[in-house]
Amino acid sequence: MSDNSLQSTLHNAANTTAMNVDQLAERAAGRAEQAIDSTQRAANGALDALHSKVDHFRDSVPNVQAAIARAAADVDEMAHRALERARTASADVRHQVGRAGERTVHYIQDEPVKSVLIAAATGAAVAALIGLLSRSHTR
Repeated sequence: MSDNSLQSTLHNAANTTAMNVDQLAERAAGRAEQAIDSTQRAANGALDALHSKVDHFRDSVPNVQAAIARAAADVDEMAHRALERARTASADVRHQVGRAGERTVHYIQDEPVKSVLIAAATGAAVAALIGLLSRSHTR
């Protein structure tokens, strides 16, 4: 082979290699662009889904806040009603105790001997009961 023909062959090989490298680079660039496009589409889809969920959450928050406010108002109303019932029951009990005390005083005034005998019998029964209980504990 002559120098010219060797140079020509090397020149052709270099050109072919350069063309092959260019083609490979173009294919790689095309695939990279496809990968970038695919990744961009996936990211856009994920962002759209996230945006949709944020919008849904934003729309539902006032409903949740309203529900919490209603529940708090209901609890407050129930507590108020319970407190009123307790006050009413307390007043009723005080009134009944007062009436019972008045009836007792009137009974004692109307039947003083009978009242003293009932009180003495009650006292004796309580004393006997205490005596029995204290003996059973010491044994």
